[in-house]
Amino acid sequence: MPRRDQPTPDPADQPAGAPSPWAKRPAGPDEPGPSGPPPIHGKIASSIQRAIQTILTRGLQDPRLDGVMVTVTEVDLAQDGRDATIHISILPEKAERKAVAAVQHAASFIRREAGDLIRIRALPQFHFVLDRRLKNQAAVIRALGTDALARQNPPDDVAGQPTNPTQPPQP
Repeated sequence: MPRRDQPTPDPADQPAGAPSPWAKRPAGPDEPGPSGPPPIHGKIASSIQRAIQTILTRGLQDPRLDGVMVTVTEVDLAQDGRDATIHISILPEKAERKAVAAVQHAASFIRREAGDLIRIRALPQFHFVLDRRLKNQAAVIRALGTDALARQNPPDDVAGQPTNPTQPPQP
């Protein structure tokens, strides 16, 4: 930045290809860039996901989670880094409601345990959300597989004869 006693730089005096003296400086490592959140957010989210999955794999002492498999599918970190939305998938499907309630009830415990596993100055608040995307994708793949199988093995004709367009029907 020029001092007051120095003249303001003239952009015409700059060599070709040089950045303008008024050009915005590039974003630092902890500042949001033109493409969204800072890159450190991805590393923090990944560390949080691994830590929470480790804690859930060890198991929580809650009877609502007996016989239930909880998987962390994604962690979304807020722009300011104070909140994290943790997407979880739960099997079996009939236990989803109770299991989500159990995990949400244990959020502060999970956060404290994750703080022991991750070296970070301030761990965000955890908000758990049920993620049904994997189940929806599995249902679509299952439906596509059933459809492809039906095309490979066409249904038999009414008379019990396989349908073959190249041969005339037999009496």
